[in-house]
Amino acid sequence: MTYTILEELCMNSTHVSEYETFIMGDFNSDVSTTNSYHGSLNHFMNMFHFKQIITDFTRICKTLSTVIDLVLISDVSKVSQSGVIHTLFSDHFMTYCTRKLTKPFIGKHNTSTVRNMKTFSKENFQFSLLSTDWNSVLLSDNVNEAWHNFKTIFLSVLDSIAPVKQIKVKQRSEPWINS
Repeated sequence: MTYTILEELCMNSTHVSEYETFIMGDFNSDVSTTNSYHGSLNHFMNMFHFKQIITDFTRICKTLSTVIDLVLISDVSKVSQSGVIHTLFSDHFMTYCTRKLTKPFIGKHNTSTVRNMKTFSKENFQFSLLSTDWNSVLLSDNVNEAWHNFKTIFLSVLDSIAPVKQIKVKQRSEPWINS
């Protein structure tokens, strides 16, 4: 058995090279000894920069002990622990790895961009909009150009009445869950 199907799958996926990747399972290639499949596995791991992190035997029989249930990872520094859990229901033991979590600094303040509405006046805003020259919007033959001109004029009026400012957000504003 060679790893051509797995190689092809990884080569056709942009996610393998761009993102952190974990591949776990029974590879039927004993990494505790040198055998005919070991070269194919090493070639595959080198091609995609994977590291195999399981060192204990994962299958123990009366006559043979092997490390064939593997965990291949793309970034060893992000794993805090890994190992083998002995089970009674199979001749294969369970493999596991624990991914490190990084928490942002608790005391840090996030910033947010807002409009300063302290001196905003509805009347001043309306007056500024009415006294602005809108001919570049009204006389435009291209809808995209008209939209761009409208947006530019409107935002410049808005910036003069309610300018943009940065504020510190004191509570933690990281999302509870993300993609």
